[in-house]
Order: sequence, then structure tokens, then C-alpha cells
Amino acid sequence: MAGFINFEDEEEVRSYLENLHVEYSYQCFKEKDPDGCQRLADYLDAARKDFVAAARVLRDNCEAHGHSESCYKLGAYQAIGKGGLDPDLKAAYSSFMKSCEKGIHDAVTDALDGIQPTSFNKAAIYFRRNGDQL
Repeated sequence: MAGFINFEDEEEVRSYLENLHVEYSYQCFKEKDPDGCQRLADYLDAARKDFVAAARVLRDNCEAHGHSESCYKLGAYQAIGKGGLDPDLKAAYSSFMKSCEKGIHDAVTDALDGIQPTSFNKAAIYFRRNGDQL
């Protein structure tokens, strides 16, 4: 992967992207690296536009490793029904809250968008905990 990439050479870029897929897949599935799984999900989403595979990696990484960024992005997928997921605001809320608990400040505001009036005490706790990041 070292070296410069000539982004004007389509074949060189294609090869580079395929190498990224191999590297990120290895990090995720062989090394069980949560950050590698997040990179793989981002790659599948952005480079391959394979949203179904990205959703699967995000869900696994959120559930198995509690990776906050994966939980956050999974919540976004769940909220709009991306990646073959059914739109599910309750599931999205749960994923945002997992991310929120890990300190992802955007998740705090996204989760609070769905908080019911009976949960204002919980909302206040998250705002206090993450208020400096909001």
C-alpha cells in the first residue's frame, strides 16, 4: 500500500481500491479489529456503494464490539432504512444511545430527537456528560 497513487490512471486506482478492500476485510474478519471493521464499513458504503454489506458490518461491529462510530452509523441506516434495513426509529434510537454512551456527541443530539417526554431525566444526564462537545 505504500507509495504514491496516480489518480489519473484508472487501473491503478481500481487496484488500489481493491487492495483497500482486502486489507480492511483482513483487519475486520481475521484480526477482529473494531476500527478495521469500521474502515471496511466506510469503504463498502463510500467506494463500493454496497449498503447491504456495510449495514451488516456496522451491525456486527456495534453489537460484538460496541464500536461507537459503527453504532452511530448503524443508527443512521436504521432511521432511514438504508442497506436493506427496514426503517425503525426504535432500533435507531437504541443504536444512537449505544454510541452516545461511548461519547460520540452527534449521537447525543440524534438520540435526543427521539426521546419521549418521560425520558427527560435521561436526556439531562447525556447533555451534562457530553455538553462540552455539543
